[in-house]
Amino acid sequence: MPNLPRRRLLRGGMAASLLLGATGSLSLAAAVMQPRYRAPGIQIYQEVSTWAGQSLPITIVAVQLQAAGLVMRPVWASSDQLPGLQPLPDISTRLGSVAAINGGFFNRNTQQPLGAIRLDNQWISSPILGRAAIGWNDQGEIRLQRVQANGEISTPMGDRLPLLGTNTGYVVAGLSQYTRIWGSTYTSQTDQEIILVVVGGRISAIQFAGGAGSQQVGIPAQGYLLVGREEAGRLDAQRLVVGDEIRVHWQVNPPEMARFPHLLGAGPLLLAEGQIVLDAELERFQPSFRTQRAARSALGWQGSDHILWVTAGQAQEQTGLTLQEMATLMQHLGCQAALNLDGGNSSTLVYQGKVLNQPQAEGEVRMIRPRVHNGLGLFRP
Repeated sequence: MPNLPRRRLLRGGMAASLLLGATGSLSLAAAVMQPRYRAPGIQIYQEVSTWAGQSLPITIVAVQLQAAGLVMRPVWASSDQLPGLQPLPDISTRLGSVAAINGGFFNRNTQQPLGAIRLDNQWISSPILGRAAIGWNDQGEIRLQRVQANGEISTPMGDRLPLLGTNTGYVVAGLSQYTRIWGSTYTSQTDQEIILVVVGGRISAIQFAGGAGSQQVGIPAQGYLLVGREEAGRLDAQRLVVGDEIRVHWQVNPPEMARFPHLLGAGPLLLAEGQIVLDAELERFQPSFRTQRAARSALGWQGSDHILWVTAGQAQEQTGLTLQEMATLMQHLGCQAALNLDGGNSSTLVYQGKVLNQPQAEGEVRMIRPRVHNGLGLFRP
């Protein structure tokens, strides 16, 4: 792929309006942004813009999925376990994606996901806190909504126990599930956990962990673990004994999101039906997160199978846009719906293995590539 030169164009501030035209250009009030690079179904735009009173690099990858036979899939760092971090270009290269953008949130210390990942109708990691996600299929249907997944464990005797998550780094009191997707073993994450081993739909063993990190338990290939944490989780775990037959059921809300085989969660939701619907408090983000400026990554849907991947600012926490400003940018780009992705140091947009939003001038010291847990990849089957 050739180097993509930059030019200063966007000077309309918040009054600027960017809309994807039929020719592939992005119209901007009295000016026109032409794509800096084209490939079947993909157009790349790069500009340095004056936006929200700042001079910021903005990179856009515009995608038409079905017209070019492209498919979009969630991707993550490790090939043999769910915890793990890796630079997005390395993830993209390993999996053979044409392009990739960083995705949902994660715990940088434990390297565990904090949000929904769903692939081929299977939960890789469950949603948390009712945060927003994108759901899609390969027939061109795309939805961006706030999502919850409520789990339940049932027994033939009629017992019903709440299941709070699967393969998630969001640790809460109650019962959580860990499948072989997590890895070959699970290590206790809180004190006094009760760990139930389930094989073939029956509880085959129960182990009692001491302190956090003190117990490592193998995850059966034909089963999973149930982990009871804190008093609520231990009480629920104690209602089950070795030999019990159990079933796990998940209910997705809103129900229409259950029909999408692929999901990726992040948040907050920025736009719906072309209007700003930002509510970071509803999605339980910290107050400081709601107002801080940072480099941003976002995904926008323009209707049909047209999507935009957008980064704004360099991957530095002290510069960039607020969530409100990013929502306004996505609205001005002509998006009907938009989802904020992980930002700051994680913000990364890749095409053919090249990082687009971290340009390196001649003679400049190579920037440290941020490591992320997950993202979205574009593939040509």
